[in-house]
Amino acid sequence: MAMLLRKVWESVSTRSTSSNSTSTVNSMDRFDQMMMYIPTASTGEFDRIPLDIFIQILKILGPKESAKLSSVCKSWKFIVSDNRLWIYFLQNQHEPWDSTFFSETHLRSGPLR
Repeated sequence: MAMLLRKVWESVSTRSTSSNSTSTVNSMDRFDQMMMYIPTASTGEFDRIPLDIFIQILKILGPKESAKLSSVCKSWKFIVSDNRLWIYFLQNQHEPWDSTFFSETHLRSGPLR
């Protein structure tokens, strides 16, 4: 899975070359942080799914189901706790406050302000 994530991340990074070099450095720092937390254990056939597609699936499922998936394994918990996913839910979903509470307490960067 680590190799798959690295390939996806490099692909996304090369597509966003229009941004300045500082954001590219920050992007690679973020990828390195992801690789530290995602275990090298296989998640079976889900290793074949690119990260951006996995995130799109989570967006379709919604915040409650995504939160439930965080208990499957450490890899999924890390992916589900992605800030961009929960910001998307907060901006586009009209869910009860329990989803908002979950996102603000489980985002890697801390609560939204």
